[in-house]
Amino acid sequence: MVDENIPIPDPSDKTVIALRDAIAQLSLLVDAKMGGIQAVIAEQFKGIDKRLSERDTRFEVAGRDAKEAVSTALSAVIEASKSGTIRFEVLERRVSALELAITTATGKATGSSELASGIATAIGTVIAFTMAFFAYYTLTHKD
Repeated sequence: MVDENIPIPDPSDKTVIALRDAIAQLSLLVDAKMGGIQAVIAEQFKGIDKRLSERDTRFEVAGRDAKEAVSTALSAVIEASKSGTIRFEVLERRVSALELAITTATGKATGSSELASGIATAIGTVIAFTMAFFAYYTLTHKD
């Protein structure tokens, strides 16, 4: 007995071929979409790399500016202490100016955390105060 529900000729072969063609087309479509997504992701990574590079450049410039400001202020304190007629109040004002220079220079670093700039300011202040103290001590205790 022949099953009466199966048409003659049998369309199963044509159905399998049509399914394979549809799967192949769907695969091409997915590959095309994924390629587009990969291109977008690659472009986003390029943008991130560019921003990081710009940030690094800003940090380098800010670091150089801070170093120059601190060096200038510190040399002013040292020069003032070499004159021999400077008083402690003058050194204290110079240290305050040095603190301001450090704060201003570290504040220029956009994107830097407040903790890092606070630590840099504290270290600079300690160094400046120590230098001022030694200069004052040297001037007042000449033998």
